[in-house]
Amino acid sequence: MSALATLALLMQATPEAAALDVWGRWQVEGGRGVVTIEDCGDGTPCGTLTSVPEGSGEAGQEVLGTRLLWDFERDEDAWEDGKILDPEADRTYGAEIRREGDALEVEGCWTFICKTQVWQRAE
Repeated sequence: MSALATLALLMQATPEAAALDVWGRWQVEGGRGVVTIEDCGDGTPCGTLTSVPEGSGEAGQEVLGTRLLWDFERDEDAWEDGKILDPEADRTYGAEIRREGDALEVEGCWTFICKTQVWQRAE
């Protein structure tokens, strides 16, 4: 693809489309691991814990490879109505994810109580 064609495609990208681009490796807030977000096979994002901090011991190794994000539906500017697993509490919550610049906003909700984390792009 020529540079001009690439530039034309980039100019067509909307802020909404950028918010939906959640693919890649993300450092969980607090440095507790890296989640890799890939296509579930149906065009929706699935996130798997692919790295844990050195020294996390046996507990960290046990959760490595665990699917933490799944079952999302595409909205105009976010992936919503998904699920997020907190492996430490062994609880699943409702979730929404969206890109905000170079960061990923991950919101988990249980009934009406919600908490948002900001994940940074992992190296």
